[in-house]
Amino acid sequence: LSYGGSAFTTDGKTWLDSVQFDGAARSTNWEDAFVKANSVLGEMNPDHDKYVVFVTDGEPNGRVGDNGETAFDDYFGPDLEKTKKSKYFTEAVDEAKLMFSKHKDVKLLSVGAGAEVPALKLFQQQVTGSENGFYDGTDPSSLQNAFTDIIVSTVSPLVINDVLSENADY
Repeated sequence: LSYGGSAFTTDGKTWLDSVQFDGAARSTNWEDAFVKANSVLGEMNPDHDKYVVFVTDGEPNGRVGDNGETAFDDYFGPDLEKTKKSKYFTEAVDEAKLMFSKHKDVKLLSVGAGAEVPALKLFQQQVTGSENGFYDGTDPSSLQNAFTDIIVSTVSPLVINDVLSENADY
């Protein structure tokens, strides 16, 4: 995956410098994230494990408008009742469910980063049928724990087979 035309990086400053903000920078568009995830997943090798790690610091208040641009409204704040009834939340749920219908083997991991994101746990449950895969990263320690767990859970199934030793004479 690339950001700003560059290969993936673990350096935060490099990544942040490569992100291009436009007029929609004041919105949090969950739906668009899953539109893009659907596109990327469609290009992946079907034999590879697929994970979507969705990281957000805000409730959805933007969506893909009729013209393809981000349409946004006022921020609802951490009012779960208003957020879960909003078109921004429901359209994001619908797009994520579409992702699962197209790519049945994908795993969704959701991280609320640096701020309370009450709708994210509900989103994870509505999309996957379970809260498993939701991470609360409201403080640096819990965010670090979330990413550590994600790395361990996505890499730990890795198996390395040594076929050279089988063919070597000692």
